[in-house]
Amino acid sequence: MTTTNNNLIATLKLVGLNESEAKVFLTCLELGPASAWNIYLKSGIKRPTCYAILENLVADGIASKTSDGQRTIFSVVRPEELLSKIDNKRSQFKESLPLFDAVQSNSMEKPKIRLYEGMEGLRQAYLLGLNQADGGDILVFGSANIWQRHNEANNAYIQERIRKNIELKVIFADTEENHLMLKNDSNELRQTRFLSVETYNPKVETEIFGNTVIYIAHSEKEPFATVIENQAIANDERQRFDTLWAIAKSKD
Repeated sequence: MTTTNNNLIATLKLVGLNESEAKVFLTCLELGPASAWNIYLKSGIKRPTCYAILENLVADGIASKTSDGQRTIFSVVRPEELLSKIDNKRSQFKESLPLFDAVQSNSMEKPKIRLYEGMEGLRQAYLLGLNQADGGDILVFGSANIWQRHNEANNAYIQERIRKNIELKVIFADTEENHLMLKNDSNELRQTRFLSVETYNPKVETEIFGNTVIYIAHSEKEPFATVIENQAIANDERQRFDTLWAIAKSKD
């Protein structure tokens, strides 16, 4: 699969499709109306899985099927229609937020803690920051290594973050490797500052947004992310970030 296709698959995963669904969707776009057999051959997805995905996409309104008299022919909606469907779902969910608030437990002051494991888990954890309202921000203590090692997934994440106008503020250790991120700061809606590597070189990345704090351990054999939803903890971590941000240096 080409780099372009890999980037598109990463983008489709941002809107809720898993990798196999994204591959089938992209294959359908490339082929146009086609039989399930031809879609299976080109997608590289196992035949039973491919057929099941096609039926699920039809059930979700992302694909449709007709008959040419001998075969069932599948086609998917245009990307613009997919985006419209996603926006409609988001709007419907947003309208229901007061109803969810009404049924929430009174014990919501207790921290809600979740664990995400492996690279797929980390991807899901990072995407949580994009679920906030447009125009928000994400504060990060950490290392640039994860962003530099996984360019395709990172690019899709950045595109969605820019689309939602969510600014990133990052504090990195003052190293030449971390400075490589600076050249794209203005284009990627990011501000970066540095602290001396002698006193600041975190092995665990911390992300803060809204009432959420995520601790991401990249150095483990099996990376994992711990997500904590609690306003008091988020406020304390944001205060710690603001203190370090004030003394960190920018590299203009």
